[in-house]
Amino acid sequence: MLSFSRQIQPYLTRTSLSTNTDGVLCPFMAEAVGVKEEFEKVFGEQYPEYLTKNRPNEKKAHKKYRAEIYQNPFITLLDDIEDALDYIREADDYAVVWPDNDESRMLRELMEPRGGSTWEEHFFESVKASYIADPNAVLAVLPQVQPTSEVERYRPVAEIIPSANVLRFERDRFAVLESERKNLIETGSTAVRDGRILYFLDAESFTVAEQVAIQGRRVWKVWGLSQQLDASGGVRQLFMPLRHQCRTLPARKIGRKLAKRDAYGSELYQTLHKRVYPHIRDAQARYNDIQIEIVHHIHAQEWRISLNRCSGKDCKDGLVPRRDEDGRLMPGVSDNCPVCNGTGQDVSGSGLDVFIYSVAKKMGFTDKEGVSLPPVPGGFIPRPIEGLQELVKEYERLEKKVYSGMKMLFALQTPQVQSGVAKAKDREEMYRMLVKHSSYLCGLLQWELEMGGRWLLAGDADNGIPSVVMPIRFDLSNAEETREMLNDAKKNGYATETIALLEKKVLEDNTSKDSDYSKSYQLRTVLDPFLYLSYEAKMYSFAFLPRVAEIGSESYKKLVKDFMFSMYFDRNLNRALLSNENFLDLPLKQQEAILRQLTDEVSVDIPTMLLPDIVLNAPVDIKNNKQL
Repeated sequence: MLSFSRQIQPYLTRTSLSTNTDGVLCPFMAEAVGVKEEFEKVFGEQYPEYLTKNRPNEKKAHKKYRAEIYQNPFITLLDDIEDALDYIREADDYAVVWPDNDESRMLRELMEPRGGSTWEEHFFESVKASYIADPNAVLAVLPQVQPTSEVERYRPVAEIIPSANVLRFERDRFAVLESERKNLIETGSTAVRDGRILYFLDAESFTVAEQVAIQGRRVWKVWGLSQQLDASGGVRQLFMPLRHQCRTLPARKIGRKLAKRDAYGSELYQTLHKRVYPHIRDAQARYNDIQIEIVHHIHAQEWRISLNRCSGKDCKDGLVPRRDEDGRLMPGVSDNCPVCNGTGQDVSGSGLDVFIYSVAKKMGFTDKEGVSLPPVPGGFIPRPIEGLQELVKEYERLEKKVYSGMKMLFALQTPQVQSGVAKAKDREEMYRMLVKHSSYLCGLLQWELEMGGRWLLAGDADNGIPSVVMPIRFDLSNAEETREMLNDAKKNGYATETIALLEKKVLEDNTSKDSDYSKSYQLRTVLDPFLYLSYEAKMYSFAFLPRVAEIGSESYKKLVKDFMFSMYFDRNLNRALLSNENFLDLPLKQQEAILRQLTDEVSVDIPTMLLPDIVLNAPVDIKNNKQL
């Protein structure tokens, strides 16, 4: 049970900016905040400080220009990571299965409100983002409104507490968390929403401390804290923390990669891809160099030959003295000459970024008439392209190392020359990575739903808590690759079930899972009794009916109807769709009854003693060995 004097009061008497000299705050708090800040620098849009440190001898003007044109080439990588994690929820075998009972329906009304955001949606939006960027954030499940009576049920809410607000966290034992929500504090004529809200939790009890304004003063309102008169008539405080039925601490850190843990359960987690940060930093530096190098190639430095000095009035080496409003000279102050733009030479056009080349007289060039000058009076200083090419190669090498280290190499644009084996290997690495993420995130979602159920249902929670089915099948191939796999499966005689699965996938890639084509194919796979036989194979099998059943018997009649049902399936399906455009949305039993009825319409006059009149010829004349 929580102790007010030992576990709560120390956090109420200190400001949020206090240092941790008394050891009240989490020992890894500063490092946890640093983990998130490092992630934001690596994947942020601002020019990171570590690139400045990589170029200590550059001029400030050059560093400023680099920062102004900087673009982070790995911002889109965050989208790739989130898209990869989205495969979990979109997998065919992922599901949240709810029991069929009153407790489950009550819990489902809380977690899946009509017209509102569900707990599952909140998890795959908010929790997923913290899982990637802020692994030391805490997922807490607790009520935000105090019950008005002992019989009123708790209404829990799942809330993400960022790492900067995790004041204390000891796994399964104790947590002090500061919510991002703020109370409105009214003091006099002003109202500011900055009232802090602190959560205190242990494995048995909890309380909430809220800053509120009473008579213009900022005070703490603590759930379960009251005043009582003692025997002497004095007033003393009585603290009775609220109990919960979660059986454990209803708060967990979101991260998966554990870096540190002390003897008291305090934990520090690292981001999923910290090991590739060095490659990302190097790649960002090379990409920035490429940006600069391209500017140099497009805007090469210009040079011009100048033979005459500037003819501007008062110009001396490109400078003219400054004059005041009355035209008097200002001693010691000068400006660039407006004629030569500070070059000191007689140059036509702009003198900005132009390299002036003054020809020495001893080389034979003078300003006298009759002396030959170079045919071209200027040009551009060429810059070798090899440097830019090497920078591009180095960046591509580092980019590949980044994606490879994150097991997402196949997320890069795959060259057409890459072999099928290489593509399959890249997909397999990402597949294994997704299985790991799926196992952890689905387990965390299961924990969240269980905590919510225990808050609301208390002792009846075991009957109402849903089960999260972890997916193990992920679709990572595109339509063209699926067609190649289907052709390969047919060519090599794979199992008919495998071929049917690939056929379904090709159909869904070209239409959608909810299209009439996909629904028709799914209906055939369920109802057609001879699904995997071709039309010729069906006729061939039909000819052998007298060998498996007595002609005219009930078994024989049923087999004939099944063959007719299978061979006329497409015809009957089209007629059913013409009669009812919503046929594919009907219950399966009703669909089968309609198709059977349409089959009976064409088979009612078939004699009960029907004998297949088919002559089966050998496909090869064994006497003619040239056919073999």
